[in-house]
Amino acid sequence: MFEYAAIPGTILLGLLSDKVLNGRRVPIMLFTSTIILILIPFYALSQSIVIVDIILGILGICIYGQQVLIGIVIMDALPVESVASGIGLSGFFGYAFGEVIASYGIGSIVGKTSWNAGFGIVAVSSIICIIFFVFLLKKYHNTL
Repeated sequence: MFEYAAIPGTILLGLLSDKVLNGRRVPIMLFTSTIILILIPFYALSQSIVIVDIILGILGICIYGQQVLIGIVIMDALPVESVASGIGLSGFFGYAFGEVIASYGIGSIVGKTSWNAGFGIVAVSSIICIIFFVFLLKKYHNTL
């Protein structure tokens, strides 16, 4: 469900940022980070496979949508001569650190403690994203 929902959801988020928000991607990323933060406890506590599948679909849209939109924000923010370097650095750090933390880090913590610790890491990550996206919103869109 996570990946299946992510594909059309990411396209819809891109269209929303282009057509409805006139190229403003950061409000969508702020919104999706907030949705992730709200849904984590429901996912952790749910006993229904249907609810878990629905939440996984929404989380897939939110997480993959941010991943795509952050690249577009980089393209929008950087001068043309620097876009490839910016996207490359973003990808490198995203995979080098993000993948290591997501795979090894969370896996190790969950293995040594419980899934609650893993959910806590995701919640803290969402809060950090919200803080950064609020900063970006103020800086590039003069809102808030």
